[in-house]
Amino acid sequence: MKRELFEMQVNLIIPVTLKQWASNRCMCNSLTSQVLIEQIASAFANVERWDGVTLHQAIALDSYASDKAVAAARLQDTDTHWTEIQRVTLVDFESALSFMDEQGTRYYLPAFIAVFCRMRYGQNNREQGFEPLVCTSQEPETLYDCRVRRTH
Repeated sequence: MKRELFEMQVNLIIPVTLKQWASNRCMCNSLTSQVLIEQIASAFANVERWDGVTLHQAIALDSYASDKAVAAARLQDTDTHWTEIQRVTLVDFESALSFMDEQGTRYYLPAFIAVFCRMRYGQNNREQGFEPLVCTSQEPETLYDCRVRRTH
């Protein structure tokens, strides 16, 4: 049931909003980004992490840490809702999603998407990992079409 709800949320929110975003003349339109963030906040309002993998745990798993170290890493993540996570933390832990379970992904995904929507190209070097995904000189339709082609 949890997996079905997660898939429904992602399948409903992400494709629709990407199409809306792509139809805009500028992907960096702050109003559009704000609308997208509001839709994400609404769709994921009641999401809880439960016992899902946390950001620090994901990094520990990536480093092949011991079970004891992974358990200790969890204690570093004290947030109780994804909206409490600091932007700089998400930028620092941009690779963490690769090492999360379903619950952790469901919890952190809206936070990562919201950060992505707020970012601007080349803001600073700490955000370079997100740069290829944010605001280029290409037309939004071209960017959207490329993403669609890559998935087929």
